[in-house]
Amino acid sequence: MTYFGLRKYSGGEEIWDGNPACQHKWGADQPCHHLGQVEQSKWKDAVASDYGQTQPSGNFCQLCGAWKGQLGNEPTPELYLRHLVEICREVRRVLRPDGVFWLNIGDSWSGSGGAHKPEHANPGMSRSSARSGVPLNGVNYNGCKPLDMVLIPEQLALAFRADSWYLRSVLIWAKGVSLSDEFNGNPMPESVNGWRWTRHQVKVGNNGRGREAWRVGANNTPQQDHDKDGNFKSSAVWQNCPGCPKCEKHNGYILRKGSWRPTDSYECVLMLTKTGSYFCDREAVLEPIAPSTIGRGKVSFGGEKGRNYNPDESDPNFRNGSEQWGREYDYTKSNGNGGRNLRSVLMIPTTGFKGAHFAVFPPRLVEPLVKAATSEKGCCPKCGSPWARVIQKPEAPHDGETDCKNIDIQGNTRRLAVLRQAARESGSEYANQSSTIGWLPTCECQPVLEPIPCRVLDPFSGAGTTSLVCERLGLDSIGIDTSVEYIKLAEARIVEDEQKRIGDQIKQLKEEAKLEFKTD
Repeated sequence: MTYFGLRKYSGGEEIWDGNPACQHKWGADQPCHHLGQVEQSKWKDAVASDYGQTQPSGNFCQLCGAWKGQLGNEPTPELYLRHLVEICREVRRVLRPDGVFWLNIGDSWSGSGGAHKPEHANPGMSRSSARSGVPLNGVNYNGCKPLDMVLIPEQLALAFRADSWYLRSVLIWAKGVSLSDEFNGNPMPESVNGWRWTRHQVKVGNNGRGREAWRVGANNTPQQDHDKDGNFKSSAVWQNCPGCPKCEKHNGYILRKGSWRPTDSYECVLMLTKTGSYFCDREAVLEPIAPSTIGRGKVSFGGEKGRNYNPDESDPNFRNGSEQWGREYDYTKSNGNGGRNLRSVLMIPTTGFKGAHFAVFPPRLVEPLVKAATSEKGCCPKCGSPWARVIQKPEAPHDGETDCKNIDIQGNTRRLAVLRQAARESGSEYANQSSTIGWLPTCECQPVLEPIPCRVLDPFSGAGTTSLVCERLGLDSIGIDTSVEYIKLAEARIVEDEQKRIGDQIKQLKEEAKLEFKTD
């Protein structure tokens, strides 16, 4: 997915909006979103001067108002959202009525406002904002002040809903979690500081490199980020200030007022459907019961409070007619292959990628989304309708002692309500397990033919992670990208992964054959 104002991706520029028959007369380039914005695929191979190149945010036709540029590089979030909705309208056109569209999107921030001052050396977008949404003249966008979150995912969700999509869920891809020993993750580091006193330092030299260590940025202003070989290196020499009006009254310290915020460590995944009747395979992405629960084999009713409290019937806190509030229910009596439903927060760290693409999805993020929206069995070769599981659910385990006098329902429904109530009060979920005993087509086509693999479309394929996952799952896929370079990268990546998997299978078969030979 192409994010707003992050960087220029490999690929050409397109003409958006306006009159297709117009003989366009293009105006001046719009200002860049941030200094040093470069084409992503050339980052590693760029020479020093290229690091300072500034990618303008397109330009407008003076006759019909069309915009020429690349998706994500629009001058305003409003234009970006409009173009994204336009693209996804075509996705909805080719999507099956029972299909599901998953869209990953991250947020953006307005600039700090420093570069919007008339006297600033670089009167463009704020240098501290990699995804700025504040216009050049400093006018707020849609009430968005400098330093505000633009709320791209929220605005996009509302725009999709207004454009006739069904917004079924918003998943959170958590790249890292604070206050958690189990998952610290690896989100992108960010330079965000609060108020602090620091030693005042002044620059006194360039380590003998002279002008070679400088690059030329916007308006021919020198910026020192890389050496003459294009390597990241700060060649400036700094020393403590000997004393100046800024720091002398505070013993050489100056107050830095940073605009601190928590490090951005999540993105949103919108679950969108074309109709209200869409296919999803819940069982394909069921999660196993927590290992701690399986190890104990039991989950107690009422939690710690229940285990330590034993009221009688005269106590107003007495409930459910149980002799002991903290009694236990044995989950090991359940059978089948069920588990708990997939949650809307997915804690998945980012993964590295050696190719020239720096926004690659981890396959672990893509896999559950693909599996939930496609049939593992396949689809009808005539009409494309998916096959669905035949599910068998066992009777809810019950020992006859968990009756609830306060729930005014009867039979199995009452019994299930009691079990769910008790499990949730203990911080878990009642494992109403089920098992798959077969598959049946969801269409009426005759004769019934053997299903074929389902097909997945990725309109923003990039490095081809979606197609890679589909290949591993035995599904067909179509990847679309404006960059020929990325298409070739994705093809090579899929072939390499396939060869590796074949090699691993051959190795495993050889090991099994050796073991069988030794056994005989």
